Amino acid sequence: VLQQGGNIERLARFLWSLPACEHLHKNESVLKAKAVVAFHRGNFRELYKLLESHTFSQHNHPKLQQLWLKAHYIEAEKLRGRPLGAVGKYRVRRKFPLPRTIW
Repeated sequence: VLQQGGNIERLARFLWSLPACEHLHKNESVLKAKAVVAFHRGNFRELYKLLESHTFSQHNHPKLQQLWLKAHYIEAEKLRGRPLGAVGKYRVRRKFPLPRTIW
């Protein structure tokens, strides 16, 4: 609900307040929420690690694929110092294919 409402900071505080239970932190909804928080905070390394280390359900793939690609686009734009065009985005997709866990 916090994620859908766009309240990322409240979502981050909620995730931080969760007890240190391994089973809970491996829950797919929790992992997806952590990925959203990592993306919005610009912590792309954490996002990539989360997306590559857990196999997600098919119904979550579109949202997670979008996060993966947008994060790589943002990093490429920062490196180049300008917005990516269609060819630039294509090159990023070729260089950083979607991990098997979200494809």
